[in-house]
Formats: sequence, structure tokens, C-alpha cells
Amino acid sequence: MALVLVPFRGSFTEAASALLFVAVFMMVTVIGNTFSGVVASLSSGLWFDVSLTLPYQRPAIGHRPDIETTVCRLLVGLIVTELAARDRHHREAAADESDYVAIISGVAELAAGRPHNQESPVRSPRYRSNGVAKSWGVLS
Repeated sequence: MALVLVPFRGSFTEAASALLFVAVFMMVTVIGNTFSGVVASLSSGLWFDVSLTLPYQRPAIGHRPDIETTVCRLLVGLIVTELAARDRHHREAAADESDYVAIISGVAELAAGRPHNQESPVRSPRYRSNGVAKSWGVLS
């Protein structure tokens, strides 16, 4: 991203380029894992500093607003990384809980003596393959 913006750094404001960096590391964070989000956030700060702030080609910022922009962007990157990690965790937990509810529903249908629906989630390959239904003894 920094190399793409280098030819335009005279006419492109630092705030606009910083927002482009934020968009890039947010994509990396949402698609990747926590480590990739932290690495993207830190490298975004470094490349912004080296390529788009004076003095160019050195990791040194001498202008206070550029320092503030870099620090804020790093903080936003770390916050987005943490939120994306929590989102992934909650999605996995919700899928697991959904598995358990489907198993309990299947067991309740069997206990009530009703014929078990062949379309039931308990009989789906997803539940058979992950071992949850087998560990509960619902499927043999």
C-alpha cells in the first residue's frame, strides 16, 4: 500500500493515506487471525512512517500530527484485531451450542417415542463428523 501511495504523497494528505492503511489492515484482521492483525497493524505504522511522512525513507516522525495519526492508527488496529478475535470465538461458541441444542432436541424426540425426522440436524454429517453426537450416545 505504501509503495502505491509514494508517487502521490505530495498531493495526498497524511490523514487520507492513513485511512487507506486502516482499511487494508482491517481486511487482514477480519480475514486472518490475531497474529496477522497485530503484524498488519505494526507494519502499517512502520510503512506509513517510512514512506509517507517526512523525513522520507527513515523510521522517524518529526511532525506532531503525524505521530498522533500513527499512534491512533496503531490503537485502532489493535482494537479491531481484538474485536475480530472475539467475533470468531463467539461464532464458534454459538455453533457448538447449536450442536448441543440439536442433540437435545433429537434425544427428546426419541424419548417421546415420536419417529425421528430424517432431516434432523442430529443426523446431518456435520454432527456425526465432529463427534459431539457420538460422545452423547445419540448416534451409534
